[in-house]
Amino acid sequence: MVRDCTEPRTDMTCNRCSEVGHMSRDCPAPRTCNRCGSEDHEIRDCDQPRTDIQCNRCSEMGHMARDCGQEREQRACFRCGSTDHISRDCSESRTDMPPRRNRFGFDQGF
Repeated sequence: MVRDCTEPRTDMTCNRCSEVGHMSRDCPAPRTCNRCGSEDHEIRDCDQPRTDIQCNRCSEMGHMARDCGQEREQRACFRCGSTDHISRDCSESRTDMPPRRNRFGFDQGF
């Protein structure tokens, strides 16, 4: 049977140590955190800040906009300009707006 075979497999490479012959779940190398290099925890449990992402709100590195401490800008409706609601909830008719055109120059029919 295949499970009883003791020969290393040459058709697979480990994603953890890059050695040929086993998969990462069977890797003999210790698990390390890819963010800080510690062997005490994995990346999902790391408390070090991320340096590979940039916030779309404040442009700082290390967090995403949903986790940003900076206040959000007041949103306004694209149809009427009011800050009380967004366009999805606007009572102004869509027929009052100029027609939207697709990339070929045809009306989209909103």
